[in-house]
Amino acid sequence: MNDLKYVNSQLKVVLSVQQGFPALVNSDENVHKSFYKQSISFLREYGFDGIDLDWEFPPASAKVKYSNFLVGFRKAIMNESQSWQRTPLLLTAALPNSKSKINNYNMTVLANTLDFATAMTYDFHMFIKNVDTVTSFNSALYPIKGENQLYSVSGLIDYYLEQGFPASKLLFGVPTYGRTFLLEDPDKHGVHASAVCRGDGGPILHKKGVYSYGESCLALKNGATRIWDENCAVPYLYKDKLWCTYEDEESARRKALYFVNKLAGAGVWTLTLDDPRGINGKKFPIINAIKNVFKASVQP
Repeated sequence: MNDLKYVNSQLKVVLSVQQGFPALVNSDENVHKSFYKQSISFLREYGFDGIDLDWEFPPASAKVKYSNFLVGFRKAIMNESQSWQRTPLLLTAALPNSKSKINNYNMTVLANTLDFATAMTYDFHMFIKNVDTVTSFNSALYPIKGENQLYSVSGLIDYYLEQGFPASKLLFGVPTYGRTFLLEDPDKHGVHASAVCRGDGGPILHKKGVYSYGESCLALKNGATRIWDENCAVPYLYKDKLWCTYEDEESARRKALYFVNKLAGAGVWTLTLDDPRGINGKKFPIINAIKNVFKASVQP
């Protein structure tokens, strides 16, 4: 990964960690200091530019302790930078897609300690038995009529900004995958149609309930119907009992256009779930759609 810096000298490679946060954060200050020291040493030894904290997600009971942990980590990073006359390591985080989870963070502390954060503005809907049993969008730019506006990318980002997280540090999240449903009645295939379970896995991932973008392209090639929802600025597809809410070039482009002069950038999950093979004619079409909007916005 770090060798890619020979291609793009401005590339920053950040190591993301996800496991072990409850035990770590609930430990005492000495354990925290040991973690800071070991992390910084590891990142420097292997040429990383920072660390991304992907705790999914802190409970309300950890609000104070996690805030203290972040403040201590930022202090350790700055002390190391000043001591060795180095560029400070980046401290970043992935942040949740729901109001209740967002409220478990101290937003002022996040704003003061993180270099940037990616709001996970996706997974607003997926089939969950007895919870989410009708078709709806994984990552709609605008809210669906009749749904809470926080189940949309624009609505959730607005909430982060209202809570005080700075736009200059906030990235909107883009999923390169879709969520599939198995329709109860193949003749009822609109938004909010009844579903009985997650859709069968596709020919690439073989994962129930999930389609990579390449799998969505294959479904369309094999006769699925694409519907563009202009009100929400996202597509969905259906064929027989299959229903899939997914991201494509147009929806990614619309999100990028909406946020290009409002936020710090975009966070994409994930490279491999885009179309790296070029099944639809172009490699990484979703990521390139976003990149092209950003490039066009830069003044020569």
